[in-house]
Amino acid sequence: MSKKTVPYKLHVGRLLALSDGVFAIVITLLVLNLSIPHLTRSITNEELLSQLGTLLPKFYAYLLSFFIIGKYWQIHTYLYRRIQYSTKYLAGSNLLFLLLVSFLPFPTQIVGEVGNQVSIILFDVCVALPALILL
Repeated sequence: MSKKTVPYKLHVGRLLALSDGVFAIVITLLVLNLSIPHLTRSITNEELLSQLGTLLPKFYAYLLSFFIIGKYWQIHTYLYRRIQYSTKYLAGSNLLFLLLVSFLPFPTQIVGEVGNQVSIILFDVCVALPALILL
């Protein structure tokens, strides 16, 4: 009695739905790094501007990562639009891609907090790795 192996056949819509969910969560996680400084009702305009100014590096890191992740989402959607069914290898590489994308809030927070050479290199490497999966 021989067993027939059933080919792996997953509709690509399932991969895209999972991917869209991961992208939405990752982009949401980015904004959590922007914490509001402790403010009181008696704060002056100058003090408020000074407090908000301390958030600028984090805000710049947030914007940069938001647009990078958004671009990855656009490219990912474009690449998958003509595929009807996924192989197990495509599903696996998609999961690896999503793993790398979901890690991006971590180096974003570090570069926003520290902003030194090591943090920028870490950020650059983490941004570049998902692109390698898409090749």
